[in-house]
Amino acid sequence: QRDPALDYTMVYREFFGFFCGPQHRLFGKTGLTLADLRGEPSVSFQTDHISDALRPVALLRSEAKLNADVVGVSSSLEEVRRMIVAGLGIGPLPLHVARRDVADGMLWRLP
Repeated sequence: QRDPALDYTMVYREFFGFFCGPQHRLFGKTGLTLADLRGEPSVSFQTDHISDALRPVALLRSEAKLNADVVGVSSSLEEVRRMIVAGLGIGPLPLHVARRDVADGMLWRLP
């Protein structure tokens, strides 16, 4: 909740995408839609809730109808990344963070 006594200025906005690791069945597939993600197990951040910082990610997770039981949760970006690469499930990452892993064949961008 914002404090009315303070001024707020947006300095930076992160854009997230869903990713999977190299052992995932969707890795390397093109032309996928959100419907292809239905029921997939997932990992995420502790703030991935409708009322928290990653509200847009939570809304997209709901729209994609991912498995409601998140199999791994962490507040650490590196830990969420590791769980995705290890194949625990698909998960959200900031696009600029995942860029190198996508280029190196460790992650695949999903819809």
